[in-house]
Amino acid sequence: MLRTRRHNPGLAERSAFTLLELLVVIVIIATLISILFVGFGAARRAANAAGDRQAVSGLDLAVTQFRNDNGFEPPLVFDGEPIEMTTGRMPEATQSGMGEGPVFEVDTNRWVVSVWDAGAEDDLEILRQRDASSGMRLGGTGGQSAWADPRYSKYALAYYLAGSLPAIVDGKDGLGMYEPQAGGGFRGVGAVVGRGRTTVDPYVDTDSKSVNLVANYVEPSEPMEHGGVSVMDQGQIDAFTTDSLARFRTALTDRNGIAYRYYRWEHGRYDSTKMETVVERTSDLNIPAVLVDPTLYRETLDDPMSVVDVTGGNPELRGAKYAIVGAGEDGLFGTEALSVIQEALGRGASGMSPEAEAELRRQVQQDNVVEVGG
Repeated sequence: MLRTRRHNPGLAERSAFTLLELLVVIVIIATLISILFVGFGAARRAANAAGDRQAVSGLDLAVTQFRNDNGFEPPLVFDGEPIEMTTGRMPEATQSGMGEGPVFEVDTNRWVVSVWDAGAEDDLEILRQRDASSGMRLGGTGGQSAWADPRYSKYALAYYLAGSLPAIVDGKDGLGMYEPQAGGGFRGVGAVVGRGRTTVDPYVDTDSKSVNLVANYVEPSEPMEHGGVSVMDQGQIDAFTTDSLARFRTALTDRNGIAYRYYRWEHGRYDSTKMETVVERTSDLNIPAVLVDPTLYRETLDDPMSVVDVTGGNPELRGAKYAIVGAGEDGLFGTEALSVIQEALGRGASGMSPEAEAELRRQVQQDNVVEVGG
């Protein structure tokens, strides 16, 4: 007997999704995907932050090894332009050599690195950021803002940790260098062939995601940071990357292409009453603003005799005389011109109270990666 299957409408209805059920499923899937994206984003940021910390720690270890080998930390290079055109200050040696920085020519086709030398009175004044006779801060020089600070170099780490200079400066083409000297030079360069020529290998690996060697490096916002009227346009950038000093402007940069900054400073404030250099307050340690809480630093600007602890109780910072600083995820150090920070954060350029500006700078500085020593 031939049997036929009977159609059951109820069974067909139960085997299909309703529109409402489909929408619920889509919402659940979308929610799970968004959670996954948030998780992946957080994991990526955490990995990047860990890589940044590792890179800066590696640079600090390289500075330590450099000091162990040579008896001194890498000298602080005077980067020259574009800072020079707004501060109007340069190291004593550079002035006598009629140079511009970061290197200057002393003989035919022989160049010397221009560095701030703590043994020179004018240079010591800069390293303390204080007038030698009054002990007062040098803020305001050449239009420099209270937050800007010329006591850093974008090139020093590339010169002395990687040996990136050409042979006419450090004795060796490519990476590596002849034995560095405390005054910024290199033993044997310019001497009779075969005398004192000890080659030093690089102290850092410059071919990684977080530490890269970049030629012809300039920071377009730097002139404005130090009192200029605008960020460098493409024409100005082209001028700096094609002039006679372009081949010397090499920097170690982070994964975002921003140069690590190497800070150096000296402690002490001249007390005209006692006629001696004193350290009576943490502000007398002359720590660069990029290393301290801007809200605390703001207080010392309002009251130079303030007893506020700008180190925030950090004993390591209290004893430090050098620092390596990375800009972190946002690519900002927090010392840039206020309008540059506002634009980078997507905020309208407008005036701020000193307290509000300090708070904004504090927010920007939070992701900076810092190692100090001395």
